[in-house]
Amino acid sequence: MFVDTRSSHHRGFTLIELLLTITVIAILSGITIVAINPIKQFLKLQEVGNAYRAEQLQKAIFQYLVDRNGFPGDGNIPECTESDKNTCAKPICRYGKTPPGGCVNIDVLIPRYIACMPFDAAEVNVEFSGYKIYVQAGRGNVFPASENENQAAGGGCEPFPDATARYALDESNTASPAADAMDNFAGTYAGADKPTPSTDVPSSAEFAFSNPRSSTFDGDDHIVIPVGMDVPGNDLTITAWIKMSSVAEATIIAKASSETLPVNTWWQLGVDTSGSLRLRVSDGVSATDYSRGSVDANRWTHVAGTYNGDRMCLFIDGERLGCQSNSTGLRKGAASVWIGDTPANAGGTNHFQGWIDDVRIYPLPLSEGQIEVIATGGV
Repeated sequence: MFVDTRSSHHRGFTLIELLLTITVIAILSGITIVAINPIKQFLKLQEVGNAYRAEQLQKAIFQYLVDRNGFPGDGNIPECTESDKNTCAKPICRYGKTPPGGCVNIDVLIPRYIACMPFDAAEVNVEFSGYKIYVQAGRGNVFPASENENQAAGGGCEPFPDATARYALDESNTASPAADAMDNFAGTYAGADKPTPSTDVPSSAEFAFSNPRSSTFDGDDHIVIPVGMDVPGNDLTITAWIKMSSVAEATIIAKASSETLPVNTWWQLGVDTSGSLRLRVSDGVSATDYSRGSVDANRWTHVAGTYNGDRMCLFIDGERLGCQSNSTGLRKGAASVWIGDTPANAGGTNHFQGWIDDVRIYPLPLSEGQIEVIATGGV
């Protein structure tokens, strides 16, 4: 008997058609099984990414240990074992954050040992990066704080922050502008003799300083920065290399109006009458001075001051000298900015005598680790 296998309209599926149908159903079922839980797949990828970033941090810490014979944030890293790391290890601070005792700051790694500092957005504490650190058998270990948890919210990697203005003072001829490396506020060499170029430049014990020249100030000259140069809020960092020919009250850089009263100096980094490093901030109603440490004559010294609207801090050679509470805020508006003198003190006694190099203004309070990077020539 002849059986027609060419049509299934009336006769049902043939054996071949049945096999093809089963195959298609199996394929579609496989696709459905994979797609049925995409969140699980995403979380798995996020865990892999977090583990990779933790590994990169761990490698950077190891290289730092080899170079410096110590860990970044050494005094705050606990000794733990693998079995108790979840309860013993300490959180790594979010980049630029230094809450007292709450986490380990390893900002000094950026950008010399790792290009940027990773963070996990699943971390609920805004001061923490989402990674933890501990030491076992003399080795630093880093792991994601959220590993094995059913959460992932992405993240990112934070590089060393950009300055508002940076004056390397590398000009060979003071007829040229004092270049701003950020291309925002080029300055002008001014005064009776103008600051003169010098090949006497700072260096660090670990890393050679890259600037080929500095500027020499003889006590009656300065650099004028456009009045538009300012920071947008109450956050500020000023850093510079200085070498004083004699220690006396002097201004490294200041923003001030024309009157000579301290309240009209809106911000200033300098040296006070006792030879201590001084940071001054003013809201236009009251001025606050904070002085700490001492500046030596005839020695290159890296100096820095920070303000965050609530606290003023001072640093010498990358180490924090101390901090003082102050919530006055910073006055805003058009006022002159000078390097080597205070605009309000023209003709007075605040002239700087000696060498100044690599003056920087940042629109945020840098951490001690970030300032150490600058002080050691790392950025």
